Amino acid sequence: PFLEPLMNDLASGFIDGFQVSYCSNFTISHFKPGERPTVRVLLLCWTADHPGQCEFGKFLNQGKCGCRRCKVIGKQSGHSYHYYYGENRFHCRYPWDIRDIELEKENLYNAENETRKSVRKKLSSESGFTGTSLLHKYLYPLYGFDILHHMVFDVFHTIPLNLCKNQVQRLLELEQLDKTYLDEQIHIFPWTSELKSGRPPVAVGKDGKGLGLWKAEGFQKFA
Repeated sequence: PFLEPLMNDLASGFIDGFQVSYCSNFTISHFKPGERPTVRVLLLCWTADHPGQCEFGKFLNQGKCGCRRCKVIGKQSGHSYHYYYGENRFHCRYPWDIRDIELEKENLYNAENETRKSVRKKLSSESGFTGTSLLHKYLYPLYGFDILHHMVFDVFHTIPLNLCKNQVQRLLELEQLDKTYLDEQIHIFPWTSELKSGRPPVAVGKDGKGLGLWKAEGFQKFA
């Protein structure tokens, strides 16, 4: 209900455009005096955290096909329901095949139009798609907006969060980092107005529980 009106505005803004009034002392050689030029708009990229990207792009969140850009396939270990992506050294030298939206259209439409829940779940597991995104329906026919490559990754939920969070927790647990000293440094650090505008790191506290209040943005700024 929130995305479809935005897609209608984007499609209308690309096809018909919007007439824009300029100030009287601004002249454009291509337009007559008093004429209102038409400005057209288009969406270049779309960003969100991983769950948000999966929701908007109709990607399977984790699971067997955990990447929307390549054809990586996870394997279950023993009796676990979790999928693991192994042989990383091998696939670093011999990468997985890259997905092509033209070749994935059939998978999108099959997942979208399947009414049987069990069959649809199996299709999603095998292809990595849960349906056809509105971004694809509206913008791909207009100017080729590719949900596989134009929905960019969110930096806050990748390397800074995983590495920084694990290392800080490790230093605190091993008592290699003094919590009181850490809190003092966070308090007196000269944060710029740009860094203050978001979510800077907060005090950890003697018991270390304050670290649970840090958001991904806080870890990124701390790093």
